[in-house]
Amino acid sequence: DASARLEVGWLLLNRTAPFMSQEGVVTLLLDTLDSVLAPVNSAGPVLELLDALLAVAIDLQPMGPTFPTVVLQSTRLYTSVRWLNVSAVGGTLTLRNRTTIHLPNTLAERLGSNRSGVLLVTHVLPGIPGLHTEVVSVAFHDVATYAEIPVADLEDPVAVSFTSDAERQPASDWYRCVYEDQGVWRPDGTWLAPPLGLQPAPLEALTCYTAHLTAFAVEPVVRIAAVTGCAVDVAPASLHCATTFGALTVTGAHFGTEGGRVALVSSSTGEEWSCSEVVHVDSDGSAVVCKALASPFGLAGPQWADVRVTNQHGRASTLERGVLFQGSPTISGVHALPGPAACAQPRPTALVDCPGTADTAFGVSGTGFFPTFTVALLAGPDPCPRVRVVNNTYLECRGLSGVGPEPRRLTALVGGQASPVTAITIAFRDPCQGQPGAWAGP
Repeated sequence: DASARLEVGWLLLNRTAPFMSQEGVVTLLLDTLDSVLAPVNSAGPVLELLDALLAVAIDLQPMGPTFPTVVLQSTRLYTSVRWLNVSAVGGTLTLRNRTTIHLPNTLAERLGSNRSGVLLVTHVLPGIPGLHTEVVSVAFHDVATYAEIPVADLEDPVAVSFTSDAERQPASDWYRCVYEDQGVWRPDGTWLAPPLGLQPAPLEALTCYTAHLTAFAVEPVVRIAAVTGCAVDVAPASLHCATTFGALTVTGAHFGTEGGRVALVSSSTGEEWSCSEVVHVDSDGSAVVCKALASPFGLAGPQWADVRVTNQHGRASTLERGVLFQGSPTISGVHALPGPAACAQPRPTALVDCPGTADTAFGVSGTGFFPTFTVALLAGPDPCPRVRVVNNTYLECRGLSGVGPEPRRLTALVGGQASPVTAITIAFRDPCQGQPGAWAGP
């Protein structure tokens, strides 16, 4: 694997030097590094080897005012060391292609007036998976010992301009500057801004500013723009998802074209559920489909869920309150409506002696009566012919026909999702009331 091949590189440097020319060691190691870069996911080991290569190159020819620059490069690698007079540190240096470094004039003070010269060491590596640009490393070293001179907390930043351009605008919304810290790319202390001296600056230019020196790159920002697929899409969220919603489409940028993960996270508890299947539907990594059999909340609702997309490189974005699951409707009470055909109400959960004619009217309270869905009400097996949804917690039924005093349980259907069974009932008048005999059904 890549790590093993880098170890071989170290062995070549340490073991073969006594048996071949230093120029041969440098050339062989540079070619070896070039061949193993594709599977390498961290810049650190490669940069260490490049530093070692430069040390070998400097041994070939001591550096100073008469020999100020050493440049080593292969097909994809660029590495250089420049001897600089400390008092003259500042200005813009061009590396490979359009890659440049701008050093502020005030940097000389931080390097120390007791030094007559310093070594500016720069490396350019091709892009590592998950990054948008090449990796550019900048460091100053002591001339005598080749030890690195720490540079941090600069008042005037160093600017690194990259060869790659921004494919999305504005660039600051879709990209960010990062540096590598023990294999992890972090954004602290770096920021993206137009390049120095270009007014107006080209929109596509990517320039990072930093208050410290290390290895830098630009990575794409994974960002969710919208979620769709439920009953009502109100960007960026999707509302009133049924319990068996099937699939959600998430659009945005930099999701990748394979792998990755999409998860729903409870906005109230933080509990997380992964989508059973993730399908990439656009070749530019701007859309994924989350497939699932049912709402992670079951029948409970309404419930908000955050949507989180993590691409194959571990970069993630979360859209808070991205999906509202309606859950199943509930019925909590029944209410007699005034009028000549009013039902009697002996308790809050029951209506009796309803006329069972076109004049029959009553109200039902509960939750989840979303007017964006088809809302139905059943009394036993019989549907109410006219349902009026007043709001999400109250509806009215008119024209329900029936006969007989047997209680019939009420059930609400919202988008095909039935309310749980309750003891809330309605009963009709006894046609035998006041007559000899007893009601025995229709």
